[in-house]
Amino acid sequence: MMSRRYAALDANLIDRQFAAVYRAHAEDEIRHIHIDWHLLERFYLSRPLWQRHVNAWLLELIISSLLLKPRRANVRLIEILIKEFPELRCIRDRLVRAVRDLASSESYRKMMYSRETTPIAYQLFKGLPEFSSLFRLLFEK
Repeated sequence: MMSRRYAALDANLIDRQFAAVYRAHAEDEIRHIHIDWHLLERFYLSRPLWQRHVNAWLLELIISSLLLKPRRANVRLIEILIKEFPELRCIRDRLVRAVRDLASSESYRKMMYSRETTPIAYQLFKGLPEFSSLFRLLFEK
């Protein structure tokens, strides 16, 4: 989804160095996805169902507590940004509030996890019964 957004932008609006780093990162992501499929097939699907349920529960815990609810690290990034750009200090509280509000933002969740933005995760979680709770959390709210 992010790649599609960048591709739709005028190339002159994107810093060349950022574009080069992002392109390399996107190539890495493609390799990661291929490796992930092999790891799932080789090591995960052959595990006993109870182990798969524990893994699914741990992943749900991580996603729900760290990724769906931005916390201190995000506020720390705002502080770093303000240190670099002091003119932003006057809107610090508004920025922090906006970051904290992401936890209850439907549009943020859909940007992070939806059939369109994360189609592989969508299919994977939908197809593995141990991920049914995580699937509902991410894709059916």
